Amino acid sequence: MPRRSKKKFWAEVNARRSARWSRIGREFEGEVLELLKAAQENDTPIFTNVIHHTPYSGADYAGKDFTVTRYVDGHTEHRSFGITISKHKIQDAQMLHPGVPQFHFPIGTKPETIVARVKALFNDPSPPETPS
Repeated sequence: MPRRSKKKFWAEVNARRSARWSRIGREFEGEVLELLKAAQENDTPIFTNVIHHTPYSGADYAGKDFTVTRYVDGHTEHRSFGITISKHKIQDAQMLHPGVPQFHFPIGTKPETIVARVKALFNDPSPPETPS
């Protein structure tokens, strides 16, 4: 049986690792969606609408994993943002999508922290953006 080269071996290892972390990240996006939906359906709703953009969609390629809607000063405002669990990929995401806020939420981040950081997007004086 021919022996694999080290280069091919490590390429396969890295491909499996990449697929595994991608799966974990997508699962985490689902958890964040449930968390934001719970904040929307609460007795005192924080958000009026939560949209999770499907993977590989145009909005996803633009760095927008989620778009949340909230009433601020009597009018509706939309904010889009991206999330990652990787401390290495957050810098890449921020450079690729400078106009879209990107959050790094390591695994184990408290739900209150996630909701508070998303809610803080509406404290930003920047003009509201249109949802994609």
